[in-house]
Amino acid sequence: MMRQVLHDWSDEKAEAILRPIVTAMNPQQSRLLLVEYVLNDQGVDWLDSSFDIVMWLFFNGIERTHAQWSALLGRVGLTIVTIWSLAGTKERVIEAAVKEG
Repeated sequence: MMRQVLHDWSDEKAEAILRPIVTAMNPQQSRLLLVEYVLNDQGVDWLDSSFDIVMWLFFNGIERTHAQWSALLGRVGLTIVTIWSLAGTKERVIEAAVKEG
């Protein structure tokens, strides 16, 4: 489980963080849980978009949309199993598994 780690990093750095984790995962049993913001693919409100801008300006990071999370995880060999909402917060739990094949 990783909480609020990957949003601090660009896609390239996030991939470098994830690759050794994916290598260590058992494809039949392992799951990676990421607790992160998942922005809407369209119609993001001003507050959420301002978090994205702050992450970019100060940390070269990014608050990712569902599509961006899917693409990032796909590039390292993971697929999204499901995304859970957490009551009272904009954080989500992304469950990812190793892609088959």
